[in-house]
Amino acid sequence: MAGIAGMVGAGVRMITDNGSPVENPQMLRRAMEYAREFDLIVASHCETMELSGQGAMNEGKISYKLGIPGMPAISEEVCIERDIAIARHTRCRLHIQHVSTARGVELIRRAKNDGVAVTCEVTPHHLIFNEEQNLAKVIKKAHMAGVKVFLSIAGGGINDELASNWLSVLQPENREIFIQEIMDFTIKNNLDGIDVDIEWNLIPTIGNLYTPFVIELRNALHSKERGISSALNVSGLHEAISQEALLAYDFINIMVYDKTGPWQPEDAGPHSPYSYAEEALTYWTKERKIPAEKLTLGIPFYGWDFDKVNSIAYRELVAIDSANAYQDQVGNIYYNGIPTIKKKTRLAMRSFGGIMIWELAQDSQDDFSLLKTITNTIKLGSLKEDN
Repeated sequence: MAGIAGMVGAGVRMITDNGSPVENPQMLRRAMEYAREFDLIVASHCETMELSGQGAMNEGKISYKLGIPGMPAISEEVCIERDIAIARHTRCRLHIQHVSTARGVELIRRAKNDGVAVTCEVTPHHLIFNEEQNLAKVIKKAHMAGVKVFLSIAGGGINDELASNWLSVLQPENREIFIQEIMDFTIKNNLDGIDVDIEWNLIPTIGNLYTPFVIELRNALHSKERGISSALNVSGLHEAISQEALLAYDFINIMVYDKTGPWQPEDAGPHSPYSYAEEALTYWTKERKIPAEKLTLGIPFYGWDFDKVNSIAYRELVAIDSANAYQDQVGNIYYNGIPTIKKKTRLAMRSFGGIMIWELAQDSQDDFSLLKTITNTIKLGSLKEDN
């Protein structure tokens, strides 16, 4: 736990772990007890990680249909109930951040009526968007701006249940129906294509079913003048990812990040160095014989913290100190700052077909924006390397 008394002396009025939940309830209780003594507010990100896992969207029929890991509403609600109970016990002032479920709001309303000192907030996108009703609006707005929209299916963090679902729908007797469902969704929502994000934790399960699925999906998409892409590793692809499948893609997003991370504590260091991009270029153009114009260079807008064993958004690093925008390392945190992003952008202009970003929400919305850095570098059109 951080030194709360020292922070109070510096003028702090609220303490939080921001985007990370306090998983240990005893730790949260102690923090609230200290906060009460100093009349501080505890702001809580309510999420039960064992339930949300690697979820990338709301859990429901759409997530199951697309094979994308979902985050169930109870992940948030269970944590809200817990935090309210601890706040009631400690008599601490509690603020629940970015509430996204109706039951979560109801839990907070009841707690307030019971005399618990709890407040909350919601975000505009949680009020406006959901995966079923508003996708068409987002796509229409993108098209008006000249942007094509591909829907990514599968993704990292696939659990055993979803892997089993994928294995079932890709069987020869089910594959045609599955592909037709993807096509129906694509046409209905006026999508421009599908991105096949079948990664390391799913490919061993489906094995040799990968290539026929990609080929048949490509044929179906191309028949409707839609595109197909994929997100794949820098090198060392699973043997089930055949050359025939790779050549079927209109373009391939190379995930040039996560070379290392807290899962390899003995290898603390840069997870997306410039040399990794060069390694990717060599592997894909020389060994896999994929034309450079079909490859996009993946760039991370986040870093890995080897001390706290979690990721951290670039915007958070800049918020701590704007000077961090011009570095690639702060303590034991490794990321890509503006100089490296410029250098990678020039490499992409010279040797790749484009740039892929993971992901925009982690960017800084100011003059230190990495997206702005990429845009300005492209506009300048300079291929001159940094000294």
